[in-house]
Order: sequence, then C-alpha cells, then structure tokens
Amino acid sequence: MKHSIKRHLSRWLTLAAAATLGVGVGGFAGRGGAVRPVKAASDMWTTTKSVSGADFPEPIDPDTLLPAYVPFDQAMTVKRLDVDSDITGSSSQVLQNPIGNQVAVQVTNSTMQSGSIWSTSTLSLRQSWSTKMHIYFGKYSNPADGLAFVLAGVRPTAVGNRGSGIGVWKTENATLATALQNSFAVTFDTYHNDATNRGGELDVNAKTDSGQYVGWGFPGEKYQYKTDSSSPGKTGSLIFDNFTSTSASMAASVAASKASGGISKINDSKVTAIPYLAGLGGYQAVPSGESFADGNWHTVTASWTPGSTGGGTLTFSVEISSKTTISKSLTWTDTDLKQIFGSSALTNGVFWGFTGSTGDKMEEGLVTFETIPGLVDGGVSATVTNPDGTAASDVYQGTTLAQTYKLTYNGSISKQDWPVQSDGNTTSLTATLRTTDGYAFQVDKNKQVPVTVTRNGTSKTMLASVTPTHEVTDITDVYGNTKSYTDQLILSNLPPFLKSDGDGQFYTVTVPIVATAKTAVAATAGAGVVVGSNARYTTTVKTPAIVANPLQLIAPNFQFGPFSIAQMIKGLNAVSGTAGAITVAAPTNSHVTLTAQMGNTHLLDSTAAIPMSNTLSFTYNGAKRVLQSNASAVTLFSGNATPPSGAITNATLTTAPYPQIQPGTYQTDITWTIAVTPIVP
Repeated sequence: MKHSIKRHLSRWLTLAAAATLGVGVGGFAGRGGAVRPVKAASDMWTTTKSVSGADFPEPIDPDTLLPAYVPFDQAMTVKRLDVDSDITGSSSQVLQNPIGNQVAVQVTNSTMQSGSIWSTSTLSLRQSWSTKMHIYFGKYSNPADGLAFVLAGVRPTAVGNRGSGIGVWKTENATLATALQNSFAVTFDTYHNDATNRGGELDVNAKTDSGQYVGWGFPGEKYQYKTDSSSPGKTGSLIFDNFTSTSASMAASVAASKASGGISKINDSKVTAIPYLAGLGGYQAVPSGESFADGNWHTVTASWTPGSTGGGTLTFSVEISSKTTISKSLTWTDTDLKQIFGSSALTNGVFWGFTGSTGDKMEEGLVTFETIPGLVDGGVSATVTNPDGTAASDVYQGTTLAQTYKLTYNGSISKQDWPVQSDGNTTSLTATLRTTDGYAFQVDKNKQVPVTVTRNGTSKTMLASVTPTHEVTDITDVYGNTKSYTDQLILSNLPPFLKSDGDGQFYTVTVPIVATAKTAVAATAGAGVVVGSNARYTTTVKTPAIVANPLQLIAPNFQFGPFSIAQMIKGLNAVSGTAGAITVAAPTNSHVTLTAQMGNTHLLDSTAAIPMSNTLSFTYNGAKRVLQSNASAVTLFSGNATPPSGAITNATLTTAPYPQIQPGTYQTDITWTIAVTPIVP
C-alpha cells in the first residue's frame, strides 16, 4: 500500500485578513477612460456676444479643462502709448469679464475693417522668451481675411491695410510705405486673393486647395512683393522665397535663404543681381477640408532663443486641427535683425501683437493670451522620485512614489507679482495636478489628498481635492485592499510670489502617486498647470515603468511508503520519506509571512475524510517544522524579506495506530499560504 502527503495550494493566495495580498488587480482607467463633460463658461470669461448673438466659446485647456487664457490688462492694449486714444482706424474691441479684467480682443467683427492690439513694452532680442495665444474666427463657410502675429521695431500708431493686407502687407495697388515697416509677420490667411477673387492678386503665388494658408514674411521689404513680370500675378503680389540654384558656389546662399526666410539674401553679394531675389518668407497651405473658421480655437505659439554670438532663432507654430500643426524656425544674424526691425532693435527690443482685417467678406477675429512674455517670469516643473527623494526606477503595482512640483519666480524681471495682489483678482495660485497613465492619486473618503508644500525650509500640509469634472475609481490593489483613486486634483490657496522678494524664489508641492496598473515602459505626460490671475504655466512629468509584482509560491510534495497494512495498523514512527523544493517570490518593501497547515486524510479518489492522526516533520530554513492533522497553521517564515527558496529536507512521518486501514493510496492536503503586507514608509 502506498501512502502519500501531497501539497494543496489555494489559487494564488489565501486571504487571512484584509491586509494580506489578494487577487484581481484592477487597472485605473486614467485620462482616456472617462468622457469629460463640456465645461460651461466660467465667471472669468467674457459675457460679450458674437455678431450672431451667440456666446463666444471659452478657450479651455483640453488637458486640464481650465481656462486657457489670462487677463492682459497691463501687457497689451488697443490704444496708443503716446496719447490717450485708440490706435487710429482700429476696429479692435477689448472683451472684459464681469470684474473688469481684459480677457480677449476682438480684432474684427464686420466687413471692411482693420484692427490691432500691441504690447505695452518691448521684448529683448538678447533674452529668451516665449508666448502662447489662441485665435478664433467663428464658424463661416467663406471667411475673410485673416489675423497676423507680428513683431515690429516701432509700435504702430495706426492700423494697416484692410482686406488682403491683414493689417501688415501692402495691397496690390498701394505703395510699399503702406505696409508695416520694420516688421516680421506670421499671417493666418483665411481668404485667397487671386485673379478669380475680388481683392487683387496678392496671394496668387500661395498655392492652396483650401483657400487658406499660413504665411510668414517681412511686410516692409520691397523684395517681399513682385517687382517684374517673371512670375505669376500682377506687380505687387506677394512673392514667397523660392530661391534655388544649381551652382555649387551658391549652395551656402540657398541654405541661408531657407533658414532665414530669405532675409539674408538682401545683404548677399552673390544674389543681389537676381530680380526681386525670388521672394522672401514662406507659406504652408491649410490642408483641404480644414479651416481656421471652423468654430474652434486655434493655438499659436512663438519663442525666441538668442544666439551665443548674436542673432537668434524664432520658432512659431499654429494648430489648424487635431491632425495638423504648422510650425517653422527661422535663424537670423544681428545683421538680419537690423535689416528686419531697424538698427535700434538690438538695444531696444521689439514690440509684438496681432493685426487683422476684413474686406467685402468677414469673420470674427478674436485673440486670447495664455502666456505673456515679460509680465511674469515664472515657471513650474515636475519630477517623480521615491518617497525618500532618491531616483525611482521600475516599480511594482501598488508602489507609492512622490511627484514634486517646483514653482519658480524672478521678481526683478517680472512686471507684476504672481498673481496680482489687488482687489477683484484671486491673490493666491491654483494648481491642477495630473500624472501619467498607470499612476493615480489615492483619495480619502472626503475625496481629498494631503500634499506637502515646502518653502524656505518650512513645510506644511494642504489638502488637494478631486476636480469636479473627474471621476473617482475604486481599485482592489495587490494587497487585497479596495482604495479610491482619481487622475486629477485641484489645489487652491497656494502662496503668491511678490516682486519685492527679488529673484530666485521657489517652493515645492509634493503629492503621493500610486502605481495602479502595469505599464511596460516609462511614460511622459502632462502633469498639470499652475494658474494665477496674470500667468499660467504647464509642465510634464516622466514616470517609471510599472512591472508585475514578483509573487510566486510553488509548494513541495512529500512522498512516503509504500507501507504494509500491518505497519499502518500498528502506526508509523518518524519514517523517512522524500520531499521536493519550495519556491517563493514576493515584492520588495513588503512584510512576508509563509504558513503551512495540514488538513484531513482521504483516499486519492475520494474527498471523504478519514480519521487518521498524522504528524509531518521536516527542515526548512535551517529549522525543524512540525505539522499535525487539523491543527492550526504553522508559521514557517515571517519578516521584511522574501522567504528563502530551496530543498525541504529531513522529512519524516508519524501516524497513530489505525486498525480500520484498507488497501489504497492515501493523501493528506497541506495548504501553504504566503501573506504579504506593504511596508509603509
């Protein structure tokens, strides 16, 4: 007769208590998992109506669902600076919110108009700067004529040409003096003026199926326009840079022309003899089927990076749709900058702003400003570390990390406190906190998360709340606990930055994040935004990959016998047998307990219990272990480490006399349990 004791392992783990390791790890849906409701206009937005009487849609950051603009009262104006009056001939109207902040400018709103808005101070060409705006044209099937982002050496006191001029170009029959002098413009042209459309042939050389394009060039330069009969269009049509040459000696000139928008050709002796220098600037067509006048806001960015030995690079972009963004970088020398903006620009900087126009047709040309260079010199960055501040590499599901935001501000460079400390404005900062897919913020029953704000060596705890438009999801984690998570928080009443406190100001905001779902690789995503009444800054964050917990338990089998009926009737006394090996793996930073419990004996092909009394003895981890039938579980290991794997040795079996024994194979089940609880830092 053969008698064996075989291990029994419950599926994955036996849950002895709420804190033990469980099954069924759920994945957090993250930012793609829920439909976000359309946000109604906030109290900050304008109450002004469109020409049709409808509300203008509020420009909203799609990542945070917060307003994507700031008041520009002290930075931009439609007025002249030398006298207290509007820029001559301007159609621009400033749109205010209920408390009087200027939140948008409507450059045009009817036919035959020209409007503009300009900065109240200059941007230095010796320092880096960047800006982000949003433009809106309404929803029109046949709009005209467009808006332009402009840099100018001299601040205009009157508006530029309407219709095809978009406030910057000279029109077909006008003189060069009517163009905006000493300027560079990026035009968002919504109407193609060619031989088939009224308005002359200004755009005839910009080939486009959609009838719209993004053009860039130098309005005050004569070589920006057609001056002879060697190209399509009438004299005065725009000519964009198409300078080419098959001559090896001209290769450098051609490359410089493309990199600078052609402005370098004007002072290049190799090409000055070529008629009209084959144009200046450039353009890119809006794809067929897409339009600026689609009823949506379109994001515009511009940044300047000065060169180490003079000059610099201007980079600009405009989002046409979710599928199309047009961008360009142009690099200019100091000589180029003087040619474009005038000799004083290197010392005095350049003004910046927007122009726009309509002709016989119209559109509603609106502009909002999300970041305004020079108003506030601040920023925010985000990093993820272990809770103790050390670098975080691949982590297991359930791991808690620290996501830290660093807010910075320089008082001497800024024109204003951040935010403005005055009546009618919120005098504290508000942060929207986000993290990458696979991670989330664990919230309490009040849907809040404690965060740590540290400034000048002093820390305090504040409470961030779930953003009202975002959901809370319950997840059963790898330890069998059900907890609540969200993917976005809002933190209000953060301390302001004051100009009077000088440069180098900063403080940090640290929020715990939890790895909730396995991700194969590290990820980078938007980490949120910090908003004040006069500036807002966004940032991204990189999180480490999340890997499956190394949880494994392979229990050993024990084999004894065969024995005779006589031996079993008399009982066995410490009879030696064979045993397999045990294999255990568990997560790091966990407390692990390994137990074994011996149950009833039964025939191999039956589940009916047989009242045999057995004692199993073996050596594990250097110590003798004893299991008895139907007794309590025996703890084989308990500690802040993984139980050792390896061979089970010195296996012996003792049984009480059992006169009722019958021939057959007997089996006793042993339940092996590994229980894991996290070590909370």
